[in-house]
Amino acid sequence: MYIIADNAIVATQELDMRLYLTLWIDQNPASFENEFWTLQNLIAKRDFHNVDGIIVGSEVLYRGDATIPQLLDYIQHVKDLVAGKGIPITSADTFNKMVPEIVAPLDFVMINVFPYWEGVSIDRAVDQLMAHYDETVNRVGSKVVKISESGWPSQGEPVGAAVASPENQNRYLREVLCRTRQRGIDMLWFSAIDEPYKQDVEGHFGIFDTFTRSLKPFHRVSQLSAC
Repeated sequence: MYIIADNAIVATQELDMRLYLTLWIDQNPASFENEFWTLQNLIAKRDFHNVDGIIVGSEVLYRGDATIPQLLDYIQHVKDLVAGKGIPITSADTFNKMVPEIVAPLDFVMINVFPYWEGVSIDRAVDQLMAHYDETVNRVGSKVVKISESGWPSQGEPVGAAVASPENQNRYLREVLCRTRQRGIDMLWFSAIDEPYKQDVEGHFGIFDTFTRSLKPFHRVSQLSAC
């Protein structure tokens, strides 16, 4: 994990790109300890000038992999490590898990929102995303809210009224980009590349082909940038 993170920092700095670093947390405390060790060594070795934030856990509360007090303890450990270095600290979880106790120590808030998994039709999907975003903004007060994950699969089984298809993935991506740009919302798309090792629909959220690393045929740069 250290080599992967180290390479990511070097590569993004060479390409003048921004980066988030995530510490994986699961039910095994050793997982956080290993991630924390990696972060300690990276900070000692690398300049973090292009790191927009360190994400302490992704959907930890959603999966039930830690309690709120446990997650708060992990967050505090990281905050203590980077104190005085100007590196923002956050955690990412589903929008409904961002409770006041978790929000309090964060420098900004990151939420994962997938209207597809809620069974919402493509016609209502982006409105649903924005509704959850606005709900979170109202709940967390003055802190900036960013969308850390949202996406739509290009194939797989439907979930309620949500249909996985190339056309719907293209439409959702275009409309999400349009709405978030209009409102100045930072958003990360899930995901860049298909992941065939995942079962069924889970492996088809990427907009790039697994092997060629090129845009899927139904995506066009001109379409993706249009409002």
